[in-house]
Amino acid sequence: MRKMRLVFAKTAVHISHLDLMHIFQRAFARAKLPLHYTEGFNPHPYLSIALPLPVGVESVCEVLDFGLAEEIDEAGVPALVNAVLPEGLRVLRAMYALRPVTEIAFARYTARVDWEDTRPDGTPASIRALFDGRPILLEKKTKQGMQNTDIVPMIRSITWNEDGQTALKAEAVLAAGSPTLSPLFLEKAVAQYLPDVNYKYFTAVRQELLDGQGGRFI
Repeated sequence: MRKMRLVFAKTAVHISHLDLMHIFQRAFARAKLPLHYTEGFNPHPYLSIALPLPVGVESVCEVLDFGLAEEIDEAGVPALVNAVLPEGLRVLRAMYALRPVTEIAFARYTARVDWEDTRPDGTPASIRALFDGRPILLEKKTKQGMQNTDIVPMIRSITWNEDGQTALKAEAVLAAGSPTLSPLFLEKAVAQYLPDVNYKYFTAVRQELLDGQGGRFI
């Protein structure tokens, strides 16, 4: 079996991880790729997404590995798969997998907090102060079940900048190995610790996957 790797963008934020796997399985079949199937009574194609994306978050750097029964020219794969993918999913690149996905340690995100009108006075300072390194305890699923967990050790870096009069933008590098921190916990922290902020929208986009040294994974 040869393992091929796709890098794809996902702007359809309401597609779940399970639905995403089914969509790619159908797309590969329609594109007539020579997939490698498992043996046994219920054969299925080898398919794995490196870091499942939370529902509600966009990405321009998702990584999907799949097995091939025979070697093919990777240059033509994006066009074949994109022709049968639904709107909101697009393959950007294809290559044979060389680095193991276990080397992924961090993910870089951009996040945005929007108000319908002008931001309340003092909001930028209060949000920056929340993420100044003091503990932020939030309920998070762990191997021991749901527990109050300090998310600060899982934030490698974060900066908040004003974006006009109605928004704040964050650049954040978050843990993406074991443990993993979803960018939605940034929203959860603001909602729990700063309930008077009263923002209208929170959006996040995964921009890049990084290894343990902070270098680009792919």
